[in-house]
Amino acid sequence: MSARLRLVAFLGATVILGGCGGDDVTGPQVIEEVEFASSLGINLASMTRTSSGLYYEDIATGSGDPAAAGHEVEVAYTGWLTDGTTFDSGAFSSSWARARSCAGSTRA
Repeated sequence: MSARLRLVAFLGATVILGGCGGDDVTGPQVIEEVEFASSLGINLASMTRTSSGLYYEDIATGSGDPAAAGHEVEVAYTGWLTDGTTFDSGAFSSSWARARSCAGSTRA
């Protein structure tokens, strides 16, 4: 486990998938203009924004050594639409290999 276990809020997928329903098909949205369901607790002003535009927030910080190549890591995730609807969730264990990581999970 990582000393800085980061639970990252992946807002990019939320914004893209949030536009998948309804009649208003206007294309990609500017994340800073999106209205999120209050149940999500999204406050972009309190999050860190990377140069690529990914927003993340440290929700919990671990106490062990940082994860490195070959370390076993446990990942739990949930994806929400902007209206608060859960579209996916799960958990898995894997040997940490930066090259095989999910997009966005190695940014921060």
